[in-house]
Amino acid sequence: MKFTAVAILALIVATSASADNNACVVLDCPKNYDPVCANNGFTYLNQCEFDNAACDIHIRVQLKVLHTGMCRRDEGG
Repeated sequence: MKFTAVAILALIVATSASADNNACVVLDCPKNYDPVCANNGFTYLNQCEFDNAACDIHIRVQLKVLHTGMCRRDEGG
């Protein structure tokens, strides 16, 4: 019985720790125009919109800001 309780507690702690590492909050972004260019060649309206796009767990590691301003044609924009 004691072993089961300890195992369940360990599982809960491990699950919450991994959830925190992957936690990502999608924000309701302002619509101000302050563009950022990402390495996917896409110009995001502002940093908040970029952060929301990067929040997707599948692209979070890959998506980076190249620079502020619109992407150039040679960057895919």
